[in-house]
Amino acid sequence: MLTFDYRISGDLIRIRVGEGKGAKEFTVHEDLLRGHSPVFVAALSKGWKEVETREILFCDDNPDVFELYVCWMYAGRLWSTGEEHDEKSFGTVVREEIFLLTKAYCLGEKLLDDLFKDCVLTALLECTNSRDKKGITRRFCNKAVNYAWENTMQNAPIRRLMLDQHIWHGDSGKSYNSYSQDFLADLVPAIKMARKPPAMADPAVSSNECNYHHHAQDQPCKKRKREYTDVPRLLFKEYRED
Repeated sequence: MLTFDYRISGDLIRIRVGEGKGAKEFTVHEDLLRGHSPVFVAALSKGWKEVETREILFCDDNPDVFELYVCWMYAGRLWSTGEEHDEKSFGTVVREEIFLLTKAYCLGEKLLDDLFKDCVLTALLECTNSRDKKGITRRFCNKAVNYAWENTMQNAPIRRLMLDQHIWHGDSGKSYNSYSQDFLADLVPAIKMARKPPAMADPAVSSNECNYHHHAQDQPCKKRKREYTDVPRLLFKEYRED
């Protein structure tokens, strides 16, 4: 049974995400929102219209990404692709999941929810280290990298993860013409640093996930441990408090 540090109770808040026909409305418990994000604490404080309307608008955000966040808040789980896809579709599905998780991390950055961001980073490491039957992995593509550089701060852990994976697993024959100039400007000095002695081990592996988390190195990891629950066509990654 999942254990939370807060109760799922209180009034319900309507959250409208996106614009036009693609917009979606979510109904979420106020205590749950307050327990996760200082942004919601501020928005639901006295003096703001959201207190009266009981509605919050996120016109510029993606409804599918916010739905992932809502599911995670209630269940403590992140969706993950199952392994029953054939080899041709496996790569496509994993790349889509990596991009979705990248956008989810950026939502967590906007909402200042470090725990969610840490869980997303762990899921990204899991995704980018997954291998198909031929032993091939799928790394961060230009879409994911460009999106992260457009929507995160300079020292965001997801940027370090992307840089590390391109340093250690980049393809020498790959064209970087479609990558953000800001990303390339960060990649060059990062490569130089990685080549300095003493030689570094590859940091972008699943066993080193805390290298990218938001807690201090001398603090225990607060993210929930992964467990797997079999369901048709999908696996759930479940996170529990230690």
